[in-house]
Amino acid sequence: MVLSGLTLISRFMGLARDLVLTARLGASATIAADAYYTALAFPNLFRRIFAEGAFSSAFIPAYTKTLVGDGQAEADRIASDALATLAAATIGLTIAAQLAMPWLMYVINPGYASDPAKFKLAILLTQISMPYLPCMAIGALLSGVLNAHRRFIVTGIFPTILNLVMLAAVIPQTDPIRAAFAASVAIPIAGVL
Repeated sequence: MVLSGLTLISRFMGLARDLVLTARLGASATIAADAYYTALAFPNLFRRIFAEGAFSSAFIPAYTKTLVGDGQAEADRIASDALATLAAATIGLTIAAQLAMPWLMYVINPGYASDPAKFKLAILLTQISMPYLPCMAIGALLSGVLNAHRRFIVTGIFPTILNLVMLAAVIPQTDPIRAAFAASVAIPIAGVL
């Protein structure tokens, strides 16, 4: 019930975030909106794989089974090993993606190449937003540990933190390009928080 209530709050906050972003970025009327949504989509793709996909599906049942069967110390060892592996993999992937982003953008959105300003902005904003990936992957792992101990508030608050940080960053902006930069910088800041 706690998690459902917090999820409902985050959905309303997400709606507010989307409305503000659309108003500030111009809903594809400028290059800022397209570049920003590309910057958000790329780390979210990998977030789904690492934080919400196969990794979480395998880790949470294994952690819970170990916690019940072998005790807290052994479960903590498994969580620590998983955390180290996940952190190394996602940090390595983030750095590689940031370095390769000029070439990856030809794969992600090849149509942007015909507009050099949009192409360059999309590359830069995606490089800025990529550190969100390790933050959210680690957050998902720690949320799984908390959920196994029947603690749900922190897990439920994560999306609301992202929405609040993005709203705080974007609301003061009046220029679409600056709003796109502010929103992109807000993504890893929210991930750290």
